[in-house]
Amino acid sequence: MNKILENPMQIQIIKKDPIEGSGISTYGDTTPEKVGLLRGQFLKLIGHLQILDGDCYGVLSPNDSYKTFLPKKYLYSNIENFTTIQIKSNLYAIGIHEGSYRNLPQSQEKILKNIKEKGLEKTDDPIVHRFMNDPRKTTVQELRTEIWIGIIQKN
Repeated sequence: MNKILENPMQIQIIKKDPIEGSGISTYGDTTPEKVGLLRGQFLKLIGHLQILDGDCYGVLSPNDSYKTFLPKKYLYSNIENFTTIQIKSNLYAIGIHEGSYRNLPQSQEKILKNIKEKGLEKTDDPIVHRFMNDPRKTTVQELRTEIWIGIIQKN
C-alpha cells in the first residue's frame, strides 16, 4: 500500500543550503524503473559505507537526467566513475512521499498543484529527492522520501 501525499496541503516552505557530493547519473530515460536501477547500482557501489538515513539524494533535471549521490562527508577518496553533483541553495516546497519509489511522480504532481494553489511559482531547477531511509533495510511500505521543488514567492 502506498501513501501518495494523502493531504497534498502538507508541504513546508524551507530555505536549504547548498549540498555537494559525488554520485552517478543517467540521461534520457527517467522513468521510475530506470531511476530505480540507477539507485540500485549506486547503492551497490557504496555498499561498504555506513550512511545515515536521509543522507542519500536524487536529482531529477528538466533535461531528462537523473543523478543520485552522497554528500562529500561520506567519500574520503575519489571513487572511480563518480561525478561531482550539486544542489544549489534555494527556497523549496517540501512534501513527504511514503511507499514505493515507483509512485514518486504522482506525489510530485500533487506538490506542484499545491504550489500553484498557494500562489507560488516553480523554478526551472531540478526536483530533489532526499531518501529518508535505506531501501536495503526498509520495507517498501515504510520508505519515506522528501520531495523538494524549488519555488519563487510571487509578490
